[in-house]
Amino acid sequence: MSINFEESLVEIQKKFFEIYDECGKTFWKGCGSYLFNGQSYDYYDGMKEKQKLLFDLSKKHKSVLEIGTYMGHSSLIMLAANPTLKIVTIDIDPTYSTRSINYLSKNYPVADVKLLLGNSHEIIPTLSEKFDFFHIDGNHENSHVEKEIELCMKLSSSEIVTILFDDVGCCWPSIWHIQKNYRIVELIVPNCEWQNALVVFKK
Repeated sequence: MSINFEESLVEIQKKFFEIYDECGKTFWKGCGSYLFNGQSYDYYDGMKEKQKLLFDLSKKHKSVLEIGTYMGHSSLIMLAANPTLKIVTIDIDPTYSTRSINYLSKNYPVADVKLLLGNSHEIIPTLSEKFDFFHIDGNHENSHVEKEIELCMKLSSSEIVTILFDDVGCCWPSIWHIQKNYRIVELIVPNCEWQNALVVFKK
């Protein structure tokens, strides 16, 4: 039976607040996520379309490499969509990521969720496993993101590379870099606040 996004929102929102409890009811003011705006820790439906895009993509894939964990909200959406998903998520700061991923691992025991702490440019070259989906939501400086794209391509399980970029307003030069150098198969930008963008291309 296919898992429905709207029906899953109840579960997602419940766990969203439980993650807050796990993190000592704190967050970085001004730093939001897929689920809240960074000003108050309340579910924000102005980003529902980008949430749904991440959710629907996660149902179609078996393994994801995620860059940028923060409070684990994007991982939560992916696991709600696909409770058997394999996620390797990278973050440079353990403040919230460690507690959030520990919580998600306990709540989705069938999934394989691993947090790696450090700089993505240093960690990704050490990985040997392949992934069929990439979620880039870390350092949004374009030279940094373009290097991450190159590194992720080497770990793609297919000649067709699927990358979801969050905060796409910061990442357009990186997407133009892909368009210039590779053949775009699919490009989706949902109509919502703080958009993400799906870019599928042939390497």
